[in-house]
Amino acid sequence: MLYGAGNGMLTIVRATALLELVSRRSFGAINGAIALPALAGTALAPVAAAHLRSLSDGYDGVLTALVALAVASLVGFWWATSRPPPA
Repeated sequence: MLYGAGNGMLTIVRATALLELVSRRSFGAINGAIALPALAGTALAPVAAAHLRSLSDGYDGVLTALVALAVASLVGFWWATSRPPPA
């Protein structure tokens, strides 16, 4: 129930925040481009985690990949929010 509530709030906040950063004209294309990697990642994550686990004979490879993705996300968020908004 909490996951569903959080996911619903994320959907609303993502659309609202994005509308503040981009023009209404490009909102649909940019929102779709942002949603595609997230949806693809959600679909491919279980298969990728199982493959990494089998390659590393344990969860060390999976945990390393998750930490690397978290750091990459943090850097991407910082980069996106440090830039001035488009005119």
